[in-house]
Amino acid sequence: MYLQGKHIAFLCQYAAPYEGNFLLSLKKMELVLGERYAAQCAYVFPMQASQQSWFDGFNSAHTVFLTSDSMEMADGEIQRMFAKFCPDIVYTHFDGYDMPVARVVQNMRRSVKQVWHMHNTLGFHPNPIKSLYQIFCFFRHYGLPFLRGGKFHS
Repeated sequence: MYLQGKHIAFLCQYAAPYEGNFLLSLKKMELVLGERYAAQCAYVFPMQASQQSWFDGFNSAHTVFLTSDSMEMADGEIQRMFAKFCPDIVYTHFDGYDMPVARVVQNMRRSVKQVWHMHNTLGFHPNPIKSLYQIFCFFRHYGLPFLRGGKFHS
C-alpha cells in the first residue's frame, strides 16, 4: 500500500483510565509513518476519554477528535471529522466505531481504505444455516466491504 503523504485516522473506542500498551503502539506507528512516509495521523476517541488522566498529555501532542459517548450519534460526528481531516486510511480499534465508519466511508465520494483491528478471527460455522446467520451479522457490522471480499487477516 502506498503510504507517502497519506492522512491516517485511528478511531479508538477507548476511554480506560490508563494509556495502556495499545496507545503506545499507535503512537509508535504514528512516529514511523510520519518519519518514513510524511503521513499525518489523527485520533478519534469517545468524549469520556477526555476525563482520563492520560488524555491531556496525549491531546496536546497529537491531533485528536472526540465523538459523543453514544455510538448512535457517531455517524454525523465522524462524517464532520472526515470532512476536516480527509483521511485516506481509517483504522478502527475496538469494534464500537466499525459500523459508523463503514457507513460513513460507503457514502463518501472518494476511496478510503479501512482497517479493522480485531482480537479474534472471523470464521464461518460449518452448519450452513449458522453460516448464513454469521454472514448476515458480519454484513450488518462491516457493511459492503465485507460482501465485496474485503481482506480479513488474523
